[in-house]
Amino acid sequence: MIAMRYSIALPRDYDMTLIRRRVAERGHALDEYDGLVLKAYCMSEVGVNGATANEYAPVYVWANTSRMGRFLWGGDGFQGIEADFGRPRVDLWPVASMHLNAAGAREATTAVFTRAPAHVDETWADAADRLRTDANATALKRDARASVRALDAATGDAIGFDLLMGRPRRTDGHVYEVAHVSAPTRG
Repeated sequence: MIAMRYSIALPRDYDMTLIRRRVAERGHALDEYDGLVLKAYCMSEVGVNGATANEYAPVYVWANTSRMGRFLWGGDGFQGIEADFGRPRVDLWPVASMHLNAAGAREATTAVFTRAPAHVDETWADAADRLRTDANATALKRDARASVRALDAATGDAIGFDLLMGRPRRTDGHVYEVAHVSAPTRG
């Protein structure tokens, strides 16, 4: 599996109801997209959950790169982002561990995204083991609906992404509102 994320910074005075409307109108298109394991339509709005900027930052988990490629350049979806916002930088990370309650994930209201620097004395195998342990522990929390851990192949940084019901009590990551979750049940 591979995790994918892009972030679109929006002006401070941007009307975020436009993003909510976009997701409400288009989000369902990926609800049963072949090869997609998870897409969380994440956003932050100035003054909500401590956000200091407006941002649209969806996170995806793909079963394989061919399906991801079809989405990005095969005419199956990404061209709408490019047409409306320009081409954002797209980050890709191999997934070390993922726990997903597909039905529960669709009810998530909050996402937490984290990026932690690589441990210089740690092998990638050890890092992946550590991330699996962390994902397992997070998945056991009462409010968790999905827990994804990945490694940045360029830097070795640990990437974390959790879908939750409600606001986390405390976090070292970026907290997002979740406008919609696509978690296909086939493929």
